[in-house]
Amino acid sequence: MKRQAKFLCAAVAAIALGCQSKPEVEKAPPAPPIVKPEAAAQALQTLQVPESVIAFGGTLTLETALNSLQTMANKAMPMNMPFIEMAKAIFQGTASLKTSSSLDVKKPVYFVLADAKKYRNPSVVVVGITGEEALVQALPSNELKQQDQGNAYSYLKNASAKTPVYVNFMPGYVVMTREAPLFAEVKPFLEALLKLPQSDLGHFTLRLDHVLKLYDGKPEGALARFKSSIRSIQKRVGPAANIDMQVVLRVAEQVLLEGDELQFTLRADDDGLQLKARATPKGGTELAKTVGLLKPEGSALQSQLTHLPADAPFWVGADLSMQKFADSAFEQFNRYILPQLGDDGAGLQTLSRPLFDAIAAGVSSSAVFAGIPEEQGLEFAALFGVRDAAKLKEAQGGIPKLIEDSAIKAAQEKLGVTLSFNPEVAKQGERAIAALTTKTPGLFPGVSIPTESHVFLSFNNELGAIAYGEGQDSTLAAKRIEKLLSAPLEQNLSQAPIVKRAFQFAAPSPFFITSINPVLLIHAIKMGGQNPLEPYVKGIECKSGLTLSLGTENQSLVFALDLPVEILQKGGEIFEKFKGSL
Repeated sequence: MKRQAKFLCAAVAAIALGCQSKPEVEKAPPAPPIVKPEAAAQALQTLQVPESVIAFGGTLTLETALNSLQTMANKAMPMNMPFIEMAKAIFQGTASLKTSSSLDVKKPVYFVLADAKKYRNPSVVVVGITGEEALVQALPSNELKQQDQGNAYSYLKNASAKTPVYVNFMPGYVVMTREAPLFAEVKPFLEALLKLPQSDLGHFTLRLDHVLKLYDGKPEGALARFKSSIRSIQKRVGPAANIDMQVVLRVAEQVLLEGDELQFTLRADDDGLQLKARATPKGGTELAKTVGLLKPEGSALQSQLTHLPADAPFWVGADLSMQKFADSAFEQFNRYILPQLGDDGAGLQTLSRPLFDAIAAGVSSSAVFAGIPEEQGLEFAALFGVRDAAKLKEAQGGIPKLIEDSAIKAAQEKLGVTLSFNPEVAKQGERAIAALTTKTPGLFPGVSIPTESHVFLSFNNELGAIAYGEGQDSTLAAKRIEKLLSAPLEQNLSQAPIVKRAFQFAAPSPFFITSINPVLLIHAIKMGGQNPLEPYVKGIECKSGLTLSLGTENQSLVFALDLPVEILQKGGEIFEKFKGSL
């Protein structure tokens, strides 16, 4: 008995020691903390990103992100397939797994793009899982290997596949790559990324400086592909549109060479969806200098909105110090526009500078453009602040000389554009109404559909107004200008919900902001005195609008988009009416 008791004790001790010698299973950390947007943005700014990483992004927990999007989508058009189940099916199909049961939707999803020159496929996908063993059991058996070239597992998606999927694990997550050495290279960055505090549904960052270094500071390849795309479009459009394409090309090149990073964040609540894009230039560059000038002066934009009706279906507002921006605007004009005119543009620089200076001195910082519903259809008008009426008259007086200059005439002929200016087509008391007429050819070569537009302008010591009309008859334009320059309207645009929400969700320190109410816009359309779309919006009202805005924050340019849920709801109602009419 004593010998049996000793043997039993020895066996228990051996089992105990054997259990202690097994490595502890690393517990999955909790999901990253949810913090206020400002704190999340700060954490993202301070994240150390190695030069081998050119882009990265992530979400809140997959469950939270998809449920938020599902709620918004269902308000517009109820869907039978839950987004979470769709995500599981996509995960299973993309990775060729036997089952999606190992996916943990209560964790975020991340991705990284690494050195595109070093790796043929530089993508890294990080997905939350319930456990390593559950994921391994779901892996397909095609060439399944363990401990393959420093990776935990590798497999082929199907029998005919050539490139393996490499599988590795971090606490609570599976990391999938298509290049054997990639996981080891990005693992330190992933460890920091997985700890990043969260606030938005999703975020994405592109490091332009890392892209540039990837190509030794000379990204000719990317630029060449972009230029090729632009040129293919240029062949199909007219000469006037060609100038716009060249401007796009030059601006894109400047952004790529002088940009530091681009960041995108997506946010949602029960009321709507907000997307923000932040572009940060390299310090000391011309792009940084330009962004530094893009600051609102905080002048009379809200006051100008009081001169427009509350039912205006769209409006565009700007608030920039013209005096601060004049030099930069003239520089950009010389850089992007004049080169497109060749020798014809040489004289334009001398003639245009005084005009730039006079306009900058005469016009205040704010202006607003809007569509106004009238009995005959939608009319367009604009208002701008006047800083110095005498300077503005001086600028107006220089327009005929500029138009008649031989270099400008040659440029007009080259572009197929004809300009004419009449400083006084009508008068309202002592105030003259001027008119600028522009005739342009068809946009596409061989398609002769010329257009003619007339811009009517008048101003007093505080406010200027612009109206647009057809033909040289200025009667309607004069009436419209008189309305615009009169006292503020009792029911005006500044009180409208579309404007209040626009400023609520605008970019920080906005210098440009625009909103459009698509339902009101459809109501205002007239063709031959009739609205062919009225049956689809009859009885449908909408107070919200889609808003785009630009602002600056911490030397970065910020773009913001706000999509209210109401727009989706009303869009769904219009679609149902349209579908019912088929």
